[in-house]
This record gives sequence, C-alpha cells and structure tokens, in this order.
Amino acid sequence: MKKQKTLLLLDAHAIIHRAYHAVPDFRNSQGVPTGALFGIINMLFGILERYKPDVVIACYDLPHPTYRHEIYEAYKGHRKKSDDDLIEQIKSSREIFKDLCIPMYDMPGFEADDVLGTIVHKVTGDNHNQDEEYKVIIASGDMDTMQLIKGDKVLVYTLKKGLNDTIIYNEEAVIAKYGMTPKQLIDFKGLRGDASDNIIGVPGVGEKTATLIIQQFGSIENMYEYLEAHPFSKTDDTFKKAGITERFYGLLMQHKDDAIFSKALATIRLDAPIDFDLVQKEPWYECADVTAFNKLIEKYELKSIRGKLEKVIAIQQGKESLKIVQDDWGVEDKTPLTDEEKIKVSLLRSHILDPKRIDIENNFDKHKSLDIYLKEEGVQELYEKIEKPLIPILKKMKETGIKVDIK
Repeated sequence: MKKQKTLLLLDAHAIIHRAYHAVPDFRNSQGVPTGALFGIINMLFGILERYKPDVVIACYDLPHPTYRHEIYEAYKGHRKKSDDDLIEQIKSSREIFKDLCIPMYDMPGFEADDVLGTIVHKVTGDNHNQDEEYKVIIASGDMDTMQLIKGDKVLVYTLKKGLNDTIIYNEEAVIAKYGMTPKQLIDFKGLRGDASDNIIGVPGVGEKTATLIIQQFGSIENMYEYLEAHPFSKTDDTFKKAGITERFYGLLMQHKDDAIFSKALATIRLDAPIDFDLVQKEPWYECADVTAFNKLIEKYELKSIRGKLEKVIAIQQGKESLKIVQDDWGVEDKTPLTDEEKIKVSLLRSHILDPKRIDIENNFDKHKSLDIYLKEEGVQELYEKIEKPLIPILKKMKETGIKVDIK
C-alpha cells in the first residue's frame, strides 16, 4: 500500500494580508506592527493542532510584476500600494518560518497561487512519486485557490471572517455552494470578471447569468462553440436554460476575446519553474529552532503565543492528542428530516428535560411546545449547541460508517 501523508501549503502572502486587515493595529512597545504576524502564527498553529500535517510549505508573492502584468497592464492596476506596516510584517514572517524550519517558495514573474498550483500538480499529478500518496490542504486568505480543489484529495482551508471563523472546502462542498466544479470557477470568473484583480470579464454578465451559462455549457469554450453555430432564437431551449437573452447573446459575441483572456488571467499556472523538492531529511518540528522562535515572540511581545509552539510540537510527535474541532465544510446540511427523524428529535428534547423517565414521549403536555419547556428548565443551550449539532453527524455516521485508527 502507498504511504498516506498530508501536505499543508500556506498561501502566506494572502493570509498575512487578510490578517493585517482583520486584526486591530497591534504593536509592541517599540511601535513595531505585529497584528498580521499574530494572525498567521495563530492560523498556522490551529491547522497544525487539527490536522498534524507531515510536510508544511509556505508560498509567497514577490514585489516584482508577474507575467500577468506583462500581458495585461491593468492587472490589479487599481490596487493601492501596500502599507509599509504590511510590507514589514511580510518580511518578518519569513523569520518565523525560518525558525520553524518551514521551507519557503516563491518565483519572480509568478504569484504565490501559481507556486501553490505547481506544487499541487507535482504532488498529485500523474507523474508524482508513486511510493507516496499525498492529501493536500491549502491554507489561504482568499478564494482564488479553490480552483485547485480535487475531490477529498486537495482541500482549501480558509477564513470566513476574522481569524477564528474558518471553513474547509472539498469538491463536494464547492459544487453544493456554487453549483459548479472547482475548475469551472475559472470559467465563471472569465465571464463575471473580478473587480479585486481588475479582470473585466464580459460587461453586463452578472453572477446569476454566469452561473447558468456554466451549468448549461460546462465551459466558456463550449459556450462559444454553440453560440457560433446557432444564431440567437427565443425558442431555443439551450439559450433559455442558460439565461441568454438577445441582449446577452450580443454582449457575449462582442466580448469573446475578453472572456477567453479573462479566463486565462484567472487560471492558476501549474508550471512555475520552481526548484521543488518534497524530500525533507526531518519533519519541521524536529528541526525547528524553538529558542529562536520564542525570542521572536518576546521581541514582538506576542504574549498569547508563549508556550504554544511546545504544545504544537508535542501534538506532532504524538505526545498529546490532536485538537478535535468539527470542520465547517462550507455548506450547512439542509437535508429535510424524515418523519422518523422528527420523532427522534422530539424524543431527544424530551430526554434532555427528564432523562430518568422511560416513557418520555408521554411525559409532557402535547399542547405546549417543548422549546418552551427547554427554556423554562434552562437547558435550551445544551440542546442547541451540543445535542442538535450532533444529529446530522450521527446520521452520516450511520449511513456511511466511521474510520478507526487502529493504533
């Protein structure tokens, strides 16, 4: 059997940027900005405590123009120059990864996303090392990397809001949330455009129309193949299902080059010329310089981080158990309950109110809501925050079974 390993890829630049805007203006007593550093350390340690990856790699943007700027001068052209405080913390974060013995990758002319995509391709593509099988978790501060998701093999762990509200996406969650596959998100962006990157897309095509078009045709190329072979007709069911009116038909045909070019800009490259080597002599936690890291923590006066590295290392070494946190998989389970399950929920509420009674279904006034009883007895929070969230989990366990760690 192939050896199963977990690779954690950090989109360092995006996480730091997100943390910089999410965290208050923290500074040490010398006035050095520290909020973004706190954010990326906190996020990194949280992932390490939950997933215990075998390999950790950080990827960075560089301050130089990329090939996208060369082919499209307006790419990200409307963005303001980064604040000096943010730039300073991006530089300082490299010290942190150096002390943690986490390798860093970047490449002039390419974005961090391209470096991430190249590593994912090398690790999970057809030509990867056949002796080892990798599950990849991409930790990012934005959603662009979601196009790299593959089944349960390549996941994206990102932030919903702030720094503590996280969410993880596999392919199933992407389809449930957006109505399209991860790869089709590129086509969506090609049509819809992306104001944050100054990608124009097709003017006038909104989110709803772009979604319908991708769902109907599968890709921008397929759409144009059909459009060029079929003049617009109000009676054409394909146009109807795709939400293409005569006006949109005209816009799409007029801006074909813009749509295809926008898709190319939005596509993460898988061939950045990085000197990538997955083979490490020892895991990061075995070669991490704990003393140097703790000195940095003292220098930046990040008091809440003190002692956390030692705990994280103990978890990686198996001396402490993993931190168990239920993953938010991007979409809420809205599957309606069956009549049988509704009865079980009612019985569960009754049982919380009076666990000693066996005849719980006959225990309360049927004309009075059980929710009122729960409030009166002060146990509604127990039901809402502990018992109720377990229902879909236990349901899924019953349907699909569970995995057991034999050790």
